[in-house]
Amino acid sequence: MSLENRIKDILDHRFDNVRPTGEENLRARCPFHDGPQSGRTFSINLRTGVWICFHSHCGERGSFVQLLRKLGMTPKQIDRAIEDIRPIAEAQDFLKGKAELSKVPVFIPEYVLGAWSEIPESLIKAGFSPETLKAHEVGIDKERKRIIFPVRDYLGRLAAVNGRAMEPWMNPRYKVYDARKPNGELCGIVEGYVPDNRSHLFGYHTIYPERFFKTEACCPPLIIVEGYKACMWLRQLGFSHSVALQGSSLSSGQKRLLHRLSGPFYVFLDHQAGKSYPDKFGRCAAIDIAESLSRVGRSYVCLYPQEKPNNTQPDSLTREEVTKILNHAKTTTQMTLERA
Repeated sequence: MSLENRIKDILDHRFDNVRPTGEENLRARCPFHDGPQSGRTFSINLRTGVWICFHSHCGERGSFVQLLRKLGMTPKQIDRAIEDIRPIAEAQDFLKGKAELSKVPVFIPEYVLGAWSEIPESLIKAGFSPETLKAHEVGIDKERKRIIFPVRDYLGRLAAVNGRAMEPWMNPRYKVYDARKPNGELCGIVEGYVPDNRSHLFGYHTIYPERFFKTEACCPPLIIVEGYKACMWLRQLGFSHSVALQGSSLSSGQKRLLHRLSGPFYVFLDHQAGKSYPDKFGRCAAIDIAESLSRVGRSYVCLYPQEKPNNTQPDSLTREEVTKILNHAKTTTQMTLERA
């Protein structure tokens, strides 16, 4: 079954007052808030499955998988629904690019996250709220002593699982769970899966729906950070449109995802030479990323105050400090002129 047919089937059985609105969208009465029966504030795109409620007191939005979850489907029911989906050419083009249309990605079953659902106490002590950790599905793999960070694609499908070491002596610090090796972390659970977390952006599936339906002027700045903790911390502070690269460089897949958006982009990497400011060779990852994104929207590099020590990360800052850094962010042109 195609994604379009799956969406129509779900809306026909679970929503009221469903009507097409052109541009491959359907409108319906939102089931997630109280309101007039005739109000069709819920909108969903048939090509991507992203959805949003335009009611001023609701604002619910998300990916296709998030919709299934909010409708009360169990992880196994969601897995079956996703297995039925055969993405149309445009959806595959969104994920991989036209040169790889024949390459259908394999996703991890939803139910595997149930084994790692316990909230990490170490992150609670670091200042993260239980609500923030639950919203990002952060858990613990007790067997391997790793904190779990699920990575989802734009439809919300589980694209990768990354485990962060709980002990400082463990190597590697971050490990993408694999299914290809005989003793791989996902061995026997999913066949044909190849870890591809760097083709996705952590948190992208939760911000894409709003930026899909609304204009740039109606959306907050999009903040691009390196790691999972930085992304969750900024969101907890109220900067909801934050995504993580899972590193300090922009992959081709991530570039395609961001090129679907209009910005403005704020590149907010860790405070290190070669990352947020040039090293002795003139290399700066933040400038490279901002220049790459400047073709599709306004792009800025976030600079830390001089008093901040090296290795400072966004998840150690207060809301006031983050606001000040965003307000003083500079374009790559401004930075080049200042260096000259």
